[in-house]
Amino acid sequence: MTNEAHHCNDAVLYLLQEKLLDIEKVADHATQDISHICVEKELLEQIRNESRRQIGLLTDALEANAAKNPSSK
Repeated sequence: MTNEAHHCNDAVLYLLQEKLLDIEKVADHATQDISHICVEKELLEQIRNESRRQIGLLTDALEANAAKNPSSK
């Protein structure tokens, strides 16, 4: 391999390594985004479950009130 070809190969290798670093940075950011989405999904599920629980309590209270006061239906 000539000296010029060797330098060309080194330059190509350097550019490929730079692109690989860019890809790794994008992958790291994507992984962080996915992690945040999973945390947000879990929080939303907790909120949904708590909302359902609260609705159940309100429904029970309304039904109990209606049973005590049949004329308020």
